[in-house]
Amino acid sequence: MRNAALKLSSSYPEDLSIDIATECEHFRMFIKEEKLLNVREIYAYIKHHSLEGTFPNLYTALKMYLTIPVTNCSAERDFSVLSRIKNAKRATLLEGKLNALIIMCTEKDLTQRMDFEEVIEIFSKTKSRRKPI
Repeated sequence: MRNAALKLSSSYPEDLSIDIATECEHFRMFIKEEKLLNVREIYAYIKHHSLEGTFPNLYTALKMYLTIPVTNCSAERDFSVLSRIKNAKRATLLEGKLNALIIMCTEKDLTQRMDFEEVIEIFSKTKSRRKPI
């Protein structure tokens, strides 16, 4: 673990110091005691208990790990969706609506499971032009 931490700090010298190896060794007892199982749980634990100052390099490394995509396939897929949605016929779409359409298209498995009856009901009530008597 020490060698891996040192290699990581040498790969990102502007973001991490060599102290990350020591921080990892000290944080190991938290992992065992709290039974933290994955990187997200470790990050959440550090954040919840305000340990960012105690383990600054570990915190930075976890943020980096959680924000770097595994591959660039999802980004390429998003640009492909963007080119299908924003074409010459839809060139006047506002950015907010365009972003919403892209999210709906890229997260289509979630969108297909949604029940839109409630959404339609809320929309119809808020956009209704009828005035109460």
